[in-house]
Amino acid sequence: MPKLLCRLCGSPQVKRLYNISDYLLFRCQNCDFLEKDERTILTPSEERGRYMQHKNSIEDKGYVDFLSRLLDPLTNFLRPHSDILDYGSGPEPVLKEIMQLKGYDVYIYDPFFAPEMPEGQFDAVTTTEVLEHFFSPKKEIDAIISHIKPRGFWGIETLRYSDEIDMPNWHYLRDPTHVGFFSDKTFSWLERNIRIQKSV
Repeated sequence: MPKLLCRLCGSPQVKRLYNISDYLLFRCQNCDFLEKDERTILTPSEERGRYMQHKNSIEDKGYVDFLSRLLDPLTNFLRPHSDILDYGSGPEPVLKEIMQLKGYDVYIYDPFFAPEMPEGQFDAVTTTEVLEHFFSPKKEIDAIISHIKPRGFWGIETLRYSDEIDMPNWHYLRDPTHVGFFSDKTFSWLERNIRIQKSV
């Protein structure tokens, strides 16, 4: 059997965790990334079908308030007319609509719904409820970093896991499109190992 390597940092220091919410999980002892067994991963068509069930819109105040938890602090670092890439925009790019109303130039990328990656680099890249969907997080994160200008910013919205979470009942884990999870330690590892001015 080939040695299991962490999908984020590549370390062989991976511990197997069994019978958690019907998933076999692997936790990296180096970067603390938590990942689902690849045998439980949805096919691309199944994954796209799940996303099509999302009913997000700019008229949904609750969803706009949710996005504002990322956008409000991010705008403190941006100049007027900054250009932003919303990476993983989904079928309804509400974040783009909100930021355009604020006067920013916003572009989108989504492997299912906007698969043509805009060229160049941006003042900021946003990933709102996106990182937990990455089956190949190192590859995806490298792609994100490559699209951020020097002294640019990366705005991240994802729930972090910790040892205090009731993992078998954690709704984030039970979503079949969520395949990898980050803790505070994981983000500390990212900050030490990626070149970026600031994450928000």
